[in-house]
Amino acid sequence: MIYAAKTLAVAAIALLRNTELIGSAKKEFKEKTAGQAYQCPIPDDVMPPCKEQLLTAVLHN
Repeated sequence: MIYAAKTLAVAAIALLRNTELIGSAKKEFKEKTAGQAYQCPIPDDVMPPCKEQLLTAVLHN
């Protein structure tokens, strides 16, 4: 896990230091998602569990 976190941190630093890289990533994203609207994979009728349900699940497992 530590190695993965360090890898992600180095990637983030590289992006922050190189604005050209961010621009090309945004351009690629727009090209790949052109004409596609975001569709949430969670159905509209599904609600997140309330805090009490989460605490109960954690404490009893």
